[in-house]
Amino acid sequence: MACTRPDCPPEQAVEFVLQEWDINSVNEVKSLPSYEDQNFRVRVVRSSEEVEFVLKISSLETEKGMIC
Repeated sequence: MACTRPDCPPEQAVEFVLQEWDINSVNEVKSLPSYEDQNFRVRVVRSSEEVEFVLKISSLETEKGMIC
């Protein structure tokens, strides 16, 4: 059974990153391909250092044990 894929606009992803982590600024957010979830490559400045990571937004239908 396929899950309903999340539909989070990049602007909302930026807002989430700024609220949840000690981030000075978000330099780039790029949507990445995915199947049942939604992924963004995020480049930020944290403590004067540029850092890059993947923000994964899982479907509400995904079992918690399946999220890595």
